[in-house]
Amino acid sequence: MRVGIKVLLVLFVLIAFVSIIIEPKHNGFYCNDSSIRQPFNALQITLAQLLTIAMIIPVIVVIVIENVAKSVSKTQIKTIIYQNINAFIFGLFANFLAVMLAKNLFGRLRPHAIHFCNADHYCPDGVNDKYIESFECVNKEYHGHFLKNVRHSFYSGHASIATYSGIFLILYLNSRLKPQIKPIKYVLLALFAAIAITSLYPGYTQWHNSWHFMSDVLTGYTIGLISASLVFKFLVYVENSEQLNPSYIPLNKLLSTTSGQ
Repeated sequence: MRVGIKVLLVLFVLIAFVSIIIEPKHNGFYCNDSSIRQPFNALQITLAQLLTIAMIIPVIVVIVIENVAKSVSKTQIKTIIYQNINAFIFGLFANFLAVMLAKNLFGRLRPHAIHFCNADHYCPDGVNDKYIESFECVNKEYHGHFLKNVRHSFYSGHASIATYSGIFLILYLNSRLKPQIKPIKYVLLALFAAIAITSLYPGYTQWHNSWHFMSDVLTGYTIGLISASLVFKFLVYVENSEQLNPSYIPLNKLLSTTSGQ
């Protein structure tokens, strides 16, 4: 299955619509709910930073690997690169769209909701089991998107997007690199482990900084893993592909090529 530019543009428009136009579900809160009374902390990794890194690194890797392989004609190499990058970006956009749909559908309050929105005055009698059906989020330092964002806890976009990008990269490298000797095989496994751990870090920071509950982060990890596996299985050209059938790249060829540049 091929993913064209038109499909990517449609996904981009849908993401913009869901993110900007649609309002999240407005849930209330119980005054004795301590889980949403955590302090507000600034993001360690912004969404813009995450998307930039999560998109650029796999794209560069695909371009470099396929050009080093040279297992088919130049025209086919361009086709492989085009289709695999489009497939990756499609999965990234679809992932982000699913995140925004879930956030707006559930409207789960973030752990720092009460502190960020200065909503303590809705509970004048202190901590009790009173339920506040509706409240206004007021913060003099933050406006617009941030006030809406306080209802975007479920599920973690940082966890989902970073995991998607990391797992896609691992699956792609594993399908295109073939170690010739055991020591290099272990190096490759260490690289995969490093990528996996790195992809978990953005989600961890979101939980640590009270932007998400652990269940939000774990859900993001799971969806990122599943979406990367599905995109790789059904949309990416790899070994034994009936269309192009690119061969594995021996690691000694990759190393000798890069060292000679």
